[in-house]
Amino acid sequence: MRKTLRLKWYRSPIDPALLRQLMQRSDLKAWVQTLAVLAYMGVTAAVAGYLFSQQRWLGLAIALLAHGTFGCFLGAAGHKLDHGTVFKTWRGIERRPSTWRRFRRTPPRHGSLS
Repeated sequence: MRKTLRLKWYRSPIDPALLRQLMQRSDLKAWVQTLAVLAYMGVTAAVAGYLFSQQRWLGLAIALLAHGTFGCFLGAAGHKLDHGTVFKTWRGIERRPSTWRRFRRTPPRHGSLS
């Protein structure tokens, strides 16, 4: 099956030096992006809370849509943060093997059938 299945991947024509320059880590850029995301999530949550308290249901629906739609995509940012590929001087959880081993050894806290 592998010999018959040939995928044709598209590769963007980009100069490797330019790609390396674009992929460089920066603490300043990472903090700006992180704080902007936190501010956006905080503002949309506050607006949703206010609209709920005022019983403005259409506005609440729009605020929740804005908050939830953006929030759905935060998993990718968290994933990059875990790998330590965002900040120049900070490394994520996978860079600290002792912490990773501690999580791996922790038994599940939810009920199990065994």
